[in-house]
Amino acid sequence: RSIRIEIDSKALAISVSDNGPGVDPKYAKEIFKPYYSTRKKGKGLGLYIAAELVDYHGGRIYLDELPEDDGRLRTFTIELPREGA
Repeated sequence: RSIRIEIDSKALAISVSDNGPGVDPKYAKEIFKPYYSTRKKGKGLGLYIAAELVDYHGGRIYLDELPEDDGRLRTFTIELPREGA
């Protein structure tokens, strides 16, 4: 297992990637909706809650649209607002 975290202090952005199964690009927007899950026992609330928290603080979270070699998406980015913005 591998997790990569990149922090861009100038852009106030954090990107997290892993080598897991990834997300099919056709579900890139769906995964942030409440109760959406591709797992059999998934509740579908994790990314929804994360998106709500980031939004509450004036930021933005998204799944990077650049697919890897297998066509799957694996990088999430959180952009934080600048102070006073």
